[in-house]
Amino acid sequence: MKNKTLPLIISWANTHYGASHLSLLFAVMFLSITGVTLYIDGLFLSLAFWFAIACVPLAYVLYRMQRSKLKFQNLPTTLNKQAIYDCIYHLSVTYDWDIDHYGDDCIVAHTNPALWHLTWGEQIFIVFDQNQVWLNSVNDLNKRTSICSFGHNKRNIQRIKQALTQGTAIKG
Repeated sequence: MKNKTLPLIISWANTHYGASHLSLLFAVMFLSITGVTLYIDGLFLSLAFWFAIACVPLAYVLYRMQRSKLKFQNLPTTLNKQAIYDCIYHLSVTYDWDIDHYGDDCIVAHTNPALWHLTWGEQIFIVFDQNQVWLNSVNDLNKRTSICSFGHNKRNIQRIKQALTQGTAIKG
């Protein structure tokens, strides 16, 4: 947990940063159109040029937004790993989460959204540290690019925090 951010493999990074990549692609495309028309016809397409200029800050804003979603939240706890496993298992049964990985260092789960939900689903990461856990929930990195979770990620984090703090009160 050096950086306190979720490390991404290449395919996850392409999914997570897809909107900013697409915006940069549009910027390059509009600049190319401007350059080609200027070279061939001697005509400067100001509209394409300004679209290209507008896409660059948009790409940067989208990148920063997506980057901030990768930060883990810290939750101090006195629970042992088994108690944390039990709390997360109870949440997974209650909210129909699929547990992808139960390990000595972390738990990874994903949600199964209904057809009418506004998101593709979320991935939930719980990393164990000494006397604390690190929590993160992001839009499902195995599916499509999504820049908005409509509050689902915050809700997942709140559910985990509530379960682990109640587990602390009960066990402690």
